[in-house]
Amino acid sequence: MSETNCKRCNKPPKKTFQTSRRMRTGLTRGLCESCYAWARSKGLLDEVGDPPRRGENSALRAIGSRQPHRDGYVTIKTDSGIVMEHRVVMEGILGRKLIKGETVHHKNGLRDDNRPENLELWFNQPYGQRIPDLVAYLAEYHAEALLIALQERVSKDSELADPYMLIRRAYMLPPRSGQASASTSGSTGPAVPPHE
Repeated sequence: MSETNCKRCNKPPKKTFQTSRRMRTGLTRGLCESCYAWARSKGLLDEVGDPPRRGENSALRAIGSRQPHRDGYVTIKTDSGIVMEHRVVMEGILGRKLIKGETVHHKNGLRDDNRPENLELWFNQPYGQRIPDLVAYLAEYHAEALLIALQERVSKDSELADPYMLIRRAYMLPPRSGQASASTSGSTGPAVPPHE
């Protein structure tokens, strides 16, 4: 295989390497490592280097095109480049750019669900979901699986005679009407505080 030289300095690249599919020349867009770094820092990459291969960067993606990201989010091509779609949606809601420290939280935990009602703005967001949001999501979309899991939990824990006791405890709700509270029924579990 013939040696390919850099388009700018006409020198051979310092290294080549073999990949499983083809021999790599050590050139990026037809430039050696130092010329590529120079052209990129000066903003001259498109004038000096070869055109990018499809998929190498965003130059060939249409503005407004959506594409899934490897970590589950959705990216979108804008005038300023490729950005996460949930950030664009939140900026549209706010009518301004997000500032440093502001993050967008997906209430239901689905990273590709960028509906405005599923997004909320957080400052210095911790990872994960809030428990009430997770329970609401499970109740809406996976109610049957949630009830099965609760029933299995109840069968393991004799203290929980009522399958809805876990939910009442989690939200500190009073017992259902017509039932005595845990403190008056002689149960060994902790009393459920009244709902305010």
